[in-house]
Amino acid sequence: MIFNRFQTLVFIAGASIVLASAVGVAKSARSSERDAIRASEVRQVQAALEMYFAEKNSYPVAGAGVILGSANASCLGADGFGNNCASDRVYMPAVPGALAAPGYVYVSRTASGEICNEFPCAAYAIQFIQEKKRGLLSKGANCARYDATTSGRCR
Repeated sequence: MIFNRFQTLVFIAGASIVLASAVGVAKSARSSERDAIRASEVRQVQAALEMYFAEKNSYPVAGAGVILGSANASCLGADGFGNNCASDRVYMPAVPGALAAPGYVYVSRTASGEICNEFPCAAYAIQFIQEKKRGLLSKGANCARYDATTSGRCR
């Protein structure tokens, strides 16, 4: 059977539509995977912070904020976030860095919610980004605190 030009054009257009939708599905799947990794990494950091708090009765002091996984916050040890956790007690030997800027930003807080610059710190907030809405988390900024993870920027 020989196709005429019109049939060939219709076939090419249909194949193009199928290919375009397949590419869109693949991009969406990768985005969802990155979001799942981010949420998992934040939960791992929260678990390490709770172990730290259980022993110190304080969260690590970081003042206005530190980017987790950066050179000055690559591990969580007895002295808090740092770049060399050679102490006897290490809560997280390798703090994950975010897959993209601006990263996971950790801020220590007082019980009243102010920035905590000295020991003891009663609370913390970790701001992180999601590419898509996922469950209760929104696309864009989200906030993981000691007591909850919420949609939107940390306040």
